[in-house]
Amino acid sequence: MRYLLLAALAFLTACAAPRPPLTTPSGNPEVVIESVTRKQLADRIVERVASRGLTLKSVTEYQIVATQRSTDTTANVLFGSRYDSVPENRLHFTLIEQPNGVKVFGRAEIVTNPGSGFERVHDMTQSHNQTIQTMLENLRSEFVGAGSVNLAPAMGSGAVSSSVVAPEGGSNGKSAYQAELLAKTQACSNLPRAALTAQGPGFETYSVPCSNGDAMAIRCEYGNCRILR
Repeated sequence: MRYLLLAALAFLTACAAPRPPLTTPSGNPEVVIESVTRKQLADRIVERVASRGLTLKSVTEYQIVATQRSTDTTANVLFGSRYDSVPENRLHFTLIEQPNGVKVFGRAEIVTNPGSGFERVHDMTQSHNQTIQTMLENLRSEFVGAGSVNLAPAMGSGAVSSSVVAPEGGSNGKSAYQAELLAKTQACSNLPRAALTAQGPGFETYSVPCSNGDAMAIRCEYGNCRILR
C-alpha cells in the first residue's frame, strides 16, 4: 500500500486511453474488505497517506481525498494553465459499510488550477482503472495478512458500529472525530481532542490544542473538515 499510493498518484499523470471496464460489480475500481469497520479502514488509509508525505485534502465519514502536485512534464503541459502551470493529482477513497465489512471505491482525478475558483477536474479513473484496482486489492491484502480477528471487534446482534462515534473525551459535535483525525495527520497531537467553538446550519468549528502549545482551528461542513489558515 505504501508503494502503490505513491506510484498511483505519480502514474496517473501519464496520458493513457480509457481501458475496458473492470469485472467488478460497478465496472470501476472497488473491493470489499471483510471483518473491518469503516473507522479502522479510514485510519489505515490516513496513516499511509500521511506517512508518505502526501497531502490529506479532506476526511469525511465516507470519503478520504489524498493529493499531490504533479511532477510530470507532459501532464503539466496538458493540464496546466496560464493561471497555474502545475496541476494536482487527487486520489479518492469512498468507504461504505457492508454487513460483512467495508466496500471501498477508488477514483482518480487531475485538477487544473487546484484550490482556486477556476478548478477544472478531469476524471482519470477509467484510464488507469487497473492500477487503482491493484492498489485497492493490495490494501485488502494488508488486512487479510494481519488476521481479521485483531482488526475488528466482534459484534453481536444489537451492537453499534464505532465507526462514526467520537472518541471518549471529545467534543459533542457531530464531526468531532473527523476534526481530531485531521489534526492527528498534521502532527498537531498524538491524542487530539476537539472542542466545539461554533456551529450553525451545516457547519461546525473546532479548536484542537497541539503539543507545541498552539491550537488548530478546524471547520467542518457536512462532515467535510479543513484547517482554517
